Amino acid sequence: MTTETNEKLINSNYDDFCRYLIPFGSLDVWETVKRAMSLNMSMKELVEVIEEYCSFTDTDLFNSEQTVDIMAILNDYIIQMARNNIEEITGNDFMNDLQIEPYFFNNYIDCPICYKEEEKEKLSQLLKEHNITKDDVNIFTQFLLDEMEIELGE
Repeated sequence: MTTETNEKLINSNYDDFCRYLIPFGSLDVWETVKRAMSLNMSMKELVEVIEEYCSFTDTDLFNSEQTVDIMAILNDYIIQMARNNIEEITGNDFMNDLQIEPYFFNNYIDCPICYKEEEKEKLSQLLKEHNITKDDVNIFTQFLLDEMEIELGE
C-alpha cells in the first residue's frame, strides 16, 4: 500500500469515526453548550433534554443515517419552557390561545428566533395586561422575549 493510499484510508476512517462520535458537528456542540450555559443549564440537564427528545422521536443520536440538530432541540425546549412559564403567570397558552408560533430555523448554528410582528404585539400586550415584570419570568421566557425584542418593566 502506498503512503498516499494509506493516508486516504486513515483520513476516511478518521472522518467516519468523527461522524459517528459527533454526527452533528463540533460547532453545533460548542454553540449548543454555550446557549445552555447562558440559560444556567447544567450539562446534565442539556443531555437529559436531548435524550428525552431522542427517546420521544425514536431517534438514535449516534446513527449517522439520522440527522439530529441538537441546537434545534435546545431551541424547542426553550420555547416550551417559556410557553409553560407564560401560561403559569398569565393563564394563557400564547401558542394556542393567541396563535403565536415563534420558531428557529433548524440546521443553523446561531439562528435568531423567527416570528411575525403581529405575534410580537400580541405577546407584548398579553404581558402588559397582566403587569408582568422581569421578576415574574424565568430565564427561558426572558431569553424568548429578548429574541423577540419585547421589553418588560422592572
